[in-house]
Amino acid sequence: MHTIVSRWEWRTFGTDFGAAEATFAALEPELTQESDEVYLLSPGTDAAVKIRAGLMDIKELEEVDAAGLQKWRPAL
Repeated sequence: MHTIVSRWEWRTFGTDFGAAEATFAALEPELTQESDEVYLLSPGTDAAVKIRAGLMDIKELEEVDAAGLQKWRPAL
């Protein structure tokens, strides 16, 4: 049986990321991978559903720290 481990995640949206943009642009990627995802969200719950490559991932929000970092627990 697998142990369920919560994970910290963050996302950002925008068009200009200042110094971080130059830092990432200077790095050479080891691997690139493109994918399409479908996210199902509801105003009635903090759970999120993601469908990618024929697989479904359901996770529940456990915690948000002062900087906005989110801790999610995989549910299925």
